Amino acid sequence: MNDSEHLIRAAARNHTSWMTAQTLVTGGAVERHGALRWLGSRGGHATLAFPRRLPSPGLDALLEWSRRRGGGGIGCWATGLEPTGEPAARLVARGFEWGWQPHWMALDLDRLPLEETDDRVALVTDVPEYGPGFGRALLELVRRHPRRFAHAVARVDGAYAGHAAVHVVGGRLAGAGIYDVEVVPSQRRRGLGRALTLAVCRAAARAGAGVATLNATGEGELLYSALGFRSLGLGQTWWIHRAGLRSPLPPGLVAVAEAAGRGDVRALERLAPRSRLLRRRLPGNELGLAQVARDAGHPEAADWLAARGAL
Repeated sequence: MNDSEHLIRAAARNHTSWMTAQTLVTGGAVERHGALRWLGSRGGHATLAFPRRLPSPGLDALLEWSRRRGGGGIGCWATGLEPTGEPAARLVARGFEWGWQPHWMALDLDRLPLEETDDRVALVTDVPEYGPGFGRALLELVRRHPRRFAHAVARVDGAYAGHAAVHVVGGRLAGAGIYDVEVVPSQRRRGLGRALTLAVCRAAARAGAGVATLNATGEGELLYSALGFRSLGLGQTWWIHRAGLRSPLPPGLVAVAEAAGRGDVRALERLAPRSRLLRRRLPGNELGLAQVARDAGHPEAADWLAARGAL
């Protein structure tokens, strides 16, 4: 395992721990069906945090679990280290959309100017006004586990201006995960993003972490690169929202969509889908079957389906 792979797996472990803690503190639970495990929250929200496998019975059970509880939506995360073809075929066939790609980045904490401070930023355990994106779950975690979780808040002239969070897992082995670095629009490009990031990194270093990992947005990449974070690679996410969870898909449509996503023309020939099914779009992602194959990089399967009337 090379260094980048090790750090991506460390980031995935940290993300899993972070998402699990937030799920449990808000009254959710870790749910299972066979080999598949997911984080289930109120309202039928669920997260598949870097699953090793996505067995079809487990996925179908997860979808039904979400529907029974309100169908709030499901997200699935992958590190990007393993091939995504098979999980994508199973997820897209059930209405999941291709989602955004986490940009994994990392840096040894001893390379940061941790002595640099900013009077506008402080570590706190309560924020009465709850700034944008700020959750009570995080505050509760900070109160319960002050060495594992910390958050920094920026104020300008006494008004909330931004925040950042950090989660420490396993000291040097897994290090610290940086999350939710956010500055209100009116205060951006004034050094607050840098100050907030350094503040939570200082907290992580004091808790024994030696490395920080994160996934960056396009705008965040500029900030983290300037601080010395290096790119490790891209992960992958998939999402299905409430509209895609309204009712179960016909098994025949799922089977054809999975074969399309794999580019398996022999399976398509064996399934011999009728024209009415070929014209269907998948609820959730609104993809036609030929588009499923095309998006997955299988032009031969896409042509086979399009020649028979698939969208």
